[in-house]
Amino acid sequence: NAIILITFFLSASKMTKLKQEAKRKIEDDFKEGGQRDFVQVLSNGGIALTIALVQIQHKFTSDSALSCPIAVSNAVGSSDTLPTLDASSSLQSSIFSTLLQIAFVASLACCNGDTWASELGTVFTLTMSKKTQCKARLPDDEKVAKKRRDDPAEWSLQEVAVDCMQVSPVPLPRFILPPFRLVPIGTNGGVSWMGTLAATLGGGLLGVVHFALYFLMPYFESAHSNTAAVVTEGEEVYTQMGIIFIAAGAGFVGSTIDSVLGALLQYSGYSLKKKKVVSKHDKDVVHISGMNVLDNHQVNFLSSLLTAVIFYSVFNFIFDIFITISL
Repeated sequence: NAIILITFFLSASKMTKLKQEAKRKIEDDFKEGGQRDFVQVLSNGGIALTIALVQIQHKFTSDSALSCPIAVSNAVGSSDTLPTLDASSSLQSSIFSTLLQIAFVASLACCNGDTWASELGTVFTLTMSKKTQCKARLPDDEKVAKKRRDDPAEWSLQEVAVDCMQVSPVPLPRFILPPFRLVPIGTNGGVSWMGTLAATLGGGLLGVVHFALYFLMPYFESAHSNTAAVVTEGEEVYTQMGIIFIAAGAGFVGSTIDSVLGALLQYSGYSLKKKKVVSKHDKDVVHISGMNVLDNHQVNFLSSLLTAVIFYSVFNFIFDIFITISL
């Protein structure tokens, strides 16, 4: 888990450092070098850290309880029913451990996927702008003649989109909620196909790392203890590959949750003076979407929490079905 956590922070930090000069021109809250403060670290990794602590506590409790059936058996003098109870308890403990691990990976995959979607999606769009040479614009039948007005309230969102594209001629993202209109880059709730793909890949990366560590750790442990490593069977390889798809799915789902929460509960406005999306209202700002309820850190924290809860609940339901069928 520690290696997965480190992988998340390294990959997320690497993404924030891509195309910094270009990002500086379109991001109002741009930070030099992609620096992360304590609040950012906690909002992205706080849920995963909490789950990891629960895992440690559960492992300690499970190990301490191993001797209980023996003690009870000696006291009662018979252990006819104890093996069944012990097997059932062991199965439940194993399932709980697996669910915690899925929730751990899902929470980090959500945050990594959202970071990749934001950073890589922006980088791709900025790169594409050089190749399209201002060709990526609104269709002629959707164009609205941009008027220079002093009152932001008189601006339509379509005029904002056109103005944004004239300043930076790039393909604009679509708002995640109906009517799925074009919005400036940086709008909370704005999505693109490249950002969605990046979110899935960002989550999948952590799944790949988890998959690799599962099979490499026995070799490291055997080298340390001078014992033979346990050879992994082919069937187990295919079983463990599922974590890659789980993590990739968590990246997609988590990024989507983040976008929906941002669209509803984060303020997004277009500054006519800065020609950028801003998070606070001002006299020169045209409101695009969202209420000023949550900031970006709070949205990240909630997205990570909800993704972990969703994947825990879904797989708990799946495991219950398999157990019921097998009985």
